Amino acid sequence: MLIICSGPDTWHARKKARELMAAFKDKHDKTGFSTETLSSDDPNAVMSQIGTPSIFSPMRMIRCDGLLDGLKAAQVKLLAKRLQSDGDKTIVMSVEDEIPKEGVLKEFKGVNVVNYSYPLLTGKAFEKWCVQRGAELNVAQVKAVEISQRNAGDVWQAEQELMKCGAYAGTQLAESDMDPGSVFDASDKYYFGQADWRSVFHALREEQLTSIVLSQGRSALRVQDNQAAKLPYFVIKKMQGYKPIRSLTGFFKAARAFLASRTGLAASDEVDALL
Repeated sequence: MLIICSGPDTWHARKKARELMAAFKDKHDKTGFSTETLSSDDPNAVMSQIGTPSIFSPMRMIRCDGLLDGLKAAQVKLLAKRLQSDGDKTIVMSVEDEIPKEGVLKEFKGVNVVNYSYPLLTGKAFEKWCVQRGAELNVAQVKAVEISQRNAGDVWQAEQELMKCGAYAGTQLAESDMDPGSVFDASDKYYFGQADWRSVFHALREEQLTSIVLSQGRSALRVQDNQAAKLPYFVIKKMQGYKPIRSLTGFFKAARAFLASRTGLAASDEVDALL
């Protein structure tokens, strides 16, 4: 059996995967000895585990995020063959950043495939989710609507803000979200090495700009190191366009500038010179 939790709304896809894993343990093996999490870097490890019975329960569950995305055509066919011969004794579950193509799914003819797809939430759909999630966390509707407007489809960031408000209603929302376009566009100009980035930084005069640049650089390095599982899909796609050398040097310069500003070694109008 193959379960796929896919789509650019990675928050909901991963939430569904956790729920399915918990449901499997609750129904088949509360000890958890019949579940395993493997890396997509070694798909052969997944292949070898299919058909290997568990001594603790009649079924096994293997989670391997990004499995389909990293498989070659021949490996997809081999995986389908292994699952078909195994029946439903082994459940392979994967969280995919993109909804699998029909051509890939057709290879699993004869296999029990369940695909949970999660497209990006935008507009009213995103606002509705924020209000519903806010109600679960005891957040006022007006505050949930404000969070939806500030975060524009970013479920991960909205979840953090809703949880903050659920814990303390009087908390301040993240300042970086007050004008996300200008601040993050400036950071993009810096990491893309565009010629006018210094003039944009000077015009903005945002005190938190250096910390945003530092945060963006850290995320870019995570993407390049294939350690970006928890980053939103659209962020990963954008940062894949950053040049690796520029990301590395830019991050270290941003870290130096951030340290200088926080320790008083440089005034706010001198920090840009360190970038």
